[in-house]
Amino acid sequence: MPFTPITRSLRAVHLSACLAVLSGCASAPQSRADNTATPKPTVEVLRIPDGGYQVQAATDARGVTHIVYLKGEPGSADLFYSRFAGGWANPLRVGPLGSAVGAGTIRGPQLALGRGGRAHVVWFGSEKSGMKTPDGAPLLYSRLAEDGGSFEAPRNLMRVSKVLDGGPGVAADAQGNVYVAWQAAAAKGEGELARRLWIARSSDDGKTFAEEAPALKEPTGACPCCSTEVFADSKGRVYAMYRIAASRAERDMALVTSTDQGRTFRSARIDPWPVPT
Repeated sequence: MPFTPITRSLRAVHLSACLAVLSGCASAPQSRADNTATPKPTVEVLRIPDGGYQVQAATDARGVTHIVYLKGEPGSADLFYSRFAGGWANPLRVGPLGSAVGAGTIRGPQLALGRGGRAHVVWFGSEKSGMKTPDGAPLLYSRLAEDGGSFEAPRNLMRVSKVLDGGPGVAADAQGNVYVAWQAAAAKGEGELARRLWIARSSDDGKTFAEEAPALKEPTGACPCCSTEVFADSKGRVYAMYRIAASRAERDMALVTSTDQGRTFRSARIDPWPVPT
């Protein structure tokens, strides 16, 4: 299951319209030698507001669950954000209406919680986003405004990379660092064997981002129909996973790791997949 960094509760998105919540609660004591009660885990299934799909969830340090989800046509969907703390808060729209792509299972929005539980969202932009580039769809980013009542106007983080495809990823930490990862080409017309994993970094809670750069010097290729996941921990380490395309039949899962807040990365193949698909 895709998940974002910082504090993660035992909460999982199932199918496209429900959130299953796993928690510990007091219940009838089990038979034990010391006669003490053992809490049983319980699962509570919550319906996503408005019949949303392509849901992503994250839980903050206070136990509040944050979600992003799509509504409408997959080629030009509306993107929304909400919180659950005993009930769903009124959804906030993220980006213009129809600005998101939800086609397939890997191009939906991604969510991370950063400093102070602030929400950071990235998504595959549609033609209706108003930011379509000559080289394909934009990679859009927005963050929750400081007052918590709206989202800032989205920005396209693609400055030098070309021809976005696959699913993007976002991570954030409590020090104000935000990392956005996606796979794209360095030049229009390059095939999947020349595609790369790109990283854009922010050190000011997403206010500004440095120009994206390839995570690795050598091109590994990237499977354009697969997702990208990125994670950050409290010690300045960043981890990203994506599926390479080193050849037509070499689609291994790669883990790239940084110990210097995303400035440099090293790579390891963690799951060989010799299949031409």
